[in-house]
Amino acid sequence: ASTLSDFKLDEVADAYTLGAPLGRLAFFAVMGQGSYDALSGDAKAALDEARGCGLGNNAETAWNATADAALEAARADGANTVVDLSAEEAQAFADAVSNVVADYVSSVGGDAALAAMQE
Repeated sequence: ASTLSDFKLDEVADAYTLGAPLGRLAFFAVMGQGSYDALSGDAKAALDEARGCGLGNNAETAWNATADAALEAARADGANTVVDLSAEEAQAFADAVSNVVADYVSSVGGDAALAAMQE
């Protein structure tokens, strides 16, 4: 739901369907060793302290807050139609894309990565 505000979809769309299991987003912050080595000692210490699960959890909390606010605004706008799929309807979406997902995962050797994401 954060895409409503992040990508300004709320400016061009007025109908939203929620609950289809169509994928997950993964976020990474990366830096080359040379860039890291060029940082001051204080900057390295700050970065080292912030990395790992704590940083990921903070990013997830912020992302969820943005998504919740965007979805609340979309629901409050009387010009919008928001459809929340039932479990059965969501499963129909999952079934429809299962072969696409399986084929892609197989083509990139991503079985272990997909399994980890589904935990």
